[in-house]
Amino acid sequence: MNIGQLIEDLHCYGWPQSRMLTEQERCDIVEFSITFEECSYERGDLEGMDDKDLVQVSYWIMAEYASGQI
Repeated sequence: MNIGQLIEDLHCYGWPQSRMLTEQERCDIVEFSITFEECSYERGDLEGMDDKDLVQVSYWIMAEYASGQI
């Protein structure tokens, strides 16, 4: 599963109660998110978010990008 799919799955299909992001997943999500022009967050801001907030923000960054592609 690629990182975009992971973000979408966790955001749209529910966050399993015991699920925590691994350090690698967090790093990948931050790296993925800052590549989008639509991302208005600094790396440190994203790194400081808890897991659920990071996934939510990253999902909306992807959604903003996708809405501009239509």
